[in-house]
Amino acid sequence: MKTSREAETNRPPLTSGTISTKDTSISRKNKVIFELKEEKPQKPKASVQDVEKMARSNQLSKLSSTTLLLWLKQRGVQVAAKHRKEELMVKVRSCLAES
Repeated sequence: MKTSREAETNRPPLTSGTISTKDTSISRKNKVIFELKEEKPQKPKASVQDVEKMARSNQLSKLSSTTLLLWLKQRGVQVAAKHRKEELMVKVRSCLAES
């Protein structure tokens, strides 16, 4: 009795006599070669020393919040990572106004 799959394809079921014993060495010669892409040059991140210069030119918004956070921590200002960038910018301006 044929199964529904065999009836659809009209092929006899595979047995050990119908399995191909063809040499598969050709497929072993085909190797997959992965090429590594060249690394893109990274943008220079604004250093902590640039914060004062950027504040004087009114460009604090171009700095990352991480840079602002590190600069404030170096000055001894208590800040947390949860502060928003706008709050950090206000603290930087007030810190520079005091000095």
